[in-house]
Amino acid sequence: MKSHTQYDFNELIKNYLLEWTNSYDYEKLYVNMSKSNQTRTAKEFNEAIEGKDRLVFIIESAKGNVFGSYCGSKIESSTAYVWDDPNHFVFTLKNNVDIKPKIYKRRVDGILPTLCLWSNENQENVFSVPGLCWITNAFKPSLVYRNFSNIYNDNGDGYGVFCTNENKIEKKANASFVSVSSIQVYRMKPIGTSFTFKCHGKFDKGSLDSFFSKYGKCHVELKGTAGYVRLNFENATDAAKCYQDKDKLIEKLGSYLEVK
Repeated sequence: MKSHTQYDFNELIKNYLLEWTNSYDYEKLYVNMSKSNQTRTAKEFNEAIEGKDRLVFIIESAKGNVFGSYCGSKIESSTAYVWDDPNHFVFTLKNNVDIKPKIYKRRVDGILPTLCLWSNENQENVFSVPGLCWITNAFKPSLVYRNFSNIYNDNGDGYGVFCTNENKIEKKANASFVSVSSIQVYRMKPIGTSFTFKCHGKFDKGSLDSFFSKYGKCHVELKGTAGYVRLNFENATDAAKCYQDKDKLIEKLGSYLEVK
């Protein structure tokens, strides 16, 4: 089983989380590797995510289970609980039961918060996702909730998808202990409605209008003599379809510049 130093988290994010969160890029906000004796604290965790939204929390266990949660809501300094996050889901990326990477949505919204945070003074706990996990400092075991199937639509996968092969000490009726080896947090950058390309040739606006119409309602703007083409979509869904073909667009138009 690979250790956290061997997993290519960038590939996992690019292959799965970009699509799941309708994003085109991401930035790393927080990394904690308990195997290197780096203490986890609520304070450092809170400081990393304060003022941020569209957050992916990735947890790796000592036995190679990689799972996590997505929070679309913005985290304020006063945030203790996140409720009513319509974009929330949890996921598995690597597991020991041969289930492919997938996401799980809540069965019912609003029954439990989707993220719980602790004050900076708390020395034992870092964060929790009710129904999924409770993450503690690096010197005590964290928990995976055994009632996962009651909270999330899991299609029968069960909580074992997150903790199979762990050294579980069944002292809690509602949870299994799991040893966390790393926690990473990323902020996802959403696909908006416009793209800009630096072109390697001259283009006729009519031909470009025709080419991009297959993706949806798109307005093509040629920007002066600098060779820029700007694509303005009327909605993010159509823009996302276009973005999926970005490699073809780069080949046709030239250097890819930005997405907004």
